[in-house]
Amino acid sequence: METGDEYKAIFLAEAEQQQAELEALFLQLEASPERKDLWAPIFRLTHTLKGNAMGLGYEGIAAVSHLLEDYFKALQAGEFPLWPDDIALFLRSSDLLSDLIAAIRTEEKLAYKGFSTKLKVALRKAKKRGNRVEVLPTSEEKEAPKEPAENLSAPRDIRLSDHLKVPIERLTQLLNLVGELSIEKDRLMLEDQQEKGNDYRFLTLHRLSTELQYQIMQLRMSELQLLFAKYPRILSDLCRQTGKKARLEIRGGQTEIDRNLLPVIADALQHLLRNAMSHGIEKPAERLLAGKEEVGTLLLQARTNKDQVVIELTDDGAGVDRKKIEQKLIELGWLTAAQLAKLSDEECFEYLFKSGFSSASELTDLAGRGVGLDAVRNALQSLGGKLSLSTVLGKGSTFCLQMPYSMAMRTVLLFEQDGQSFALPIDMADLVLSIRRKSLEWVGQNWMCNYEGDFYPIRALAQVFGQKKEGIAELDAEAELQLLLLHYGGQRMALWVDRLQQQKEIFERKLAPPLDQHPLFRRAAILGNGEVCLLLTIDTLFEDFKRERDA
Repeated sequence: METGDEYKAIFLAEAEQQQAELEALFLQLEASPERKDLWAPIFRLTHTLKGNAMGLGYEGIAAVSHLLEDYFKALQAGEFPLWPDDIALFLRSSDLLSDLIAAIRTEEKLAYKGFSTKLKVALRKAKKRGNRVEVLPTSEEKEAPKEPAENLSAPRDIRLSDHLKVPIERLTQLLNLVGELSIEKDRLMLEDQQEKGNDYRFLTLHRLSTELQYQIMQLRMSELQLLFAKYPRILSDLCRQTGKKARLEIRGGQTEIDRNLLPVIADALQHLLRNAMSHGIEKPAERLLAGKEEVGTLLLQARTNKDQVVIELTDDGAGVDRKKIEQKLIELGWLTAAQLAKLSDEECFEYLFKSGFSSASELTDLAGRGVGLDAVRNALQSLGGKLSLSTVLGKGSTFCLQMPYSMAMRTVLLFEQDGQSFALPIDMADLVLSIRRKSLEWVGQNWMCNYEGDFYPIRALAQVFGQKKEGIAELDAEAELQLLLLHYGGQRMALWVDRLQQQKEIFERKLAPPLDQHPLFRRAAILGNGEVCLLLTIDTLFEDFKRERDA
């Protein structure tokens, strides 16, 4: 479905529901004209319908909704009393809105200006009810086309929407059931393979369950443009608040992602946008002195990368000054000058994501309030996402969000440790490697795996779990080690495991309390053999390793 068609479909589904709600409220008002409590919900509905219609260029719906909105705004302000003739006009307005919405589907042109004029004149007369002055017809009223009397005995055209509104929770329940079906399918295939070797009797079941899973996942997908469209207004407010000038360019809005991820992404992007305006984009005079346009540019773009969605927010501002970060770290007592000298730029900038760190020199509404980039990263990581920063001093910065395409399905690498299966997201792994002990190198204080010139310090998963395991130095030179070459936040690691298994798509689930508080595991899955497989939390793995090396 093209982007324009999707917006049209979404608008029609919402407009039909809003029109039906309006008509129900008008009928309640007809039965009980004294019920002023109905005015506010009617006002809200007409305001929403007007805004949505204006955004997509449906002028007739916008015009009628706008006049109804004005009518109920005046009623709420007490400008005139409600008369029975008003309610009859409201019901006719509802009929016209229904016709105009239906006409969008058939691409039919319907006249609405005559009725709009009539509605406008009725509103003008209503506002004069408190006076005894005779209300003379205006030129608009004189020129309004005469309409034939309404035939109330004619059968009404009852229209039913071809869209259903389904709560996200129901789709999630359905997807969970498909996940259980997939697990049961894997179990049957595994048992059959163990008994008879390769057997193709379950290929049809595999194909159908995979297709069913895909189609249900598609129901939860939403275009990012629906979210991105909110940010130009937010930026406009930030420009007024900071006295800076900036424009927002949006690309890749047609990229789709799991609807359940949108709330976290929305909060993260809003925080990053505020961060860019506070720390990145300079004042107009400063930009001119630096040889830049006085209006800064922010680029919000999205794309897919394998089973991930990548969202980037780039600004052409001042960039991040390493010297200021170092000064702040020394002030906080976190690092010494000697320790800072050993850090790469990427490692130094990682401290921007540490709890309690703020580079703001003064407290403002946008910065220094204690809710920093660490909160944004933690929220994204809780859903399997990542947040990273690249920056060039004087040129600008880019924040990169990497999120799984779906909350349910995940492509992982399975491996075994002490007879138990574990998993890691495949996008965190550079390579799986079986290497002999004699090919490893001792560098500094660590055993290293040298792969194509890149050195990966080795960490035994048994050590992470507190298990006793023979050290690398005690191994025979010909002994083979099973390594997962990983990367995260500018760091590398070779994770030494007992046995590498396979790449697999799994249905992951968040661990229930209190298990979800474990630092190494936040999510799990059930494999085809019924075994529970825990997903390792990459950020904790790397942070613990870094603390051990720095100690």
